[in-house]
Amino acid sequence: MKLRSLLCIMMIIFMMSLTVYAHTSAGNNESDLTLTGLEETNVKKTYSILFIGNSYTFYNDMPTAIFEKIAESAGYDVEITAITKGSHKLSQFADPKDEYGAKVEKALTGAESYDYVILQEQSVRPAGANAPDFYSAVRNLSERIRATGAKPVLYSTWGRKTGSSTLESNGWTNESMTWKLAAGYQAIGDELDIPVAHVGLAFYDVYTNQSSIELYNADKSHPSYAGSYLAAACLFAKIFNIDPTNFSFVGDLSATNANILCEAARKAVFETPVIPDEYKTASRFAIIKSAANGNKTTADIAFATAGTYTVIFADYDGGKLVDVDIVDVEIDRAKTVSITSEKDIILGIGDRIMVWNSTESICPVCASYKIIL
Repeated sequence: MKLRSLLCIMMIIFMMSLTVYAHTSAGNNESDLTLTGLEETNVKKTYSILFIGNSYTFYNDMPTAIFEKIAESAGYDVEITAITKGSHKLSQFADPKDEYGAKVEKALTGAESYDYVILQEQSVRPAGANAPDFYSAVRNLSERIRATGAKPVLYSTWGRKTGSSTLESNGWTNESMTWKLAAGYQAIGDELDIPVAHVGLAFYDVYTNQSSIELYNADKSHPSYAGSYLAAACLFAKIFNIDPTNFSFVGDLSATNANILCEAARKAVFETPVIPDEYKTASRFAIIKSAANGNKTTADIAFATAGTYTVIFADYDGGKLVDVDIVDVEIDRAKTVSITSEKDIILGIGDRIMVWNSTESICPVCASYKIIL
């Protein structure tokens, strides 16, 4: 036990010297990530953009008939390439042995160079039990994308329309599916420092507040023209850091409806709603919040996979470590768990809670949470 405690304390010191998955008790840090990974754009440059996704991308020919037209109206020159296949998963696009995965491999290793690569997952997987597979595919693809000099962007999709059999079979509502998807995309975006275009949150805004605009196809899943326009507006605004309410292209929409959709896109991109704590998740694991619990401290921690984890409650005084509590937890599936310190230790401003899934490695996968409020 003494050896393990010493190792943990050494790891705390090691962690202090690193920038790891950082969280604060202020809650969601999405506002800091709004433009993460995107540099200042140049209107005089021709941007090459690759879309990778399924029918949520290719419906209404969104990449070329809408996104490209929005770009042109904003004074940007873009060259669009799309590798899409109905119902395809990102894990398939990441597999060079798959027919469409081979096309992705060719695109990323060929003569063509891209500025941005937009990734859209099958519409349910980030919200359910297949989220770990989604995370793995994003890790695979983003590494290969960045190796080419391009920047990955995540296209976070929407919850199914009320009445959809998918909602019923999973026990979801339009709202809960929306937040689950947003949380899944944000989790892997945070892990890999990939910007997320929260199209789904813009959908939810319009669906709940502007019911006269039909965003869904008759199947309650795929986007109508208006839905595809909203997706394109969010993606363009996210990539190019442009207020979508200034777009002049309205396509097949009335000017009034286009303005409503562009305002929803603006809010989703530049005033991204905070994901409620009940939906927050982690692509590996993440500390969501902490609070005093009598003479102890309780932390809510999201775990993406089953396993044995070590939670460290570290009390500091003037920057010096004065007390520590080490708690091992066994997690049987992906879930968020409230974990309370075993010792009497109340953490406050400047103290830390840490999690890792290995004390055997000199550099374990870890999460660090510094209390600031």
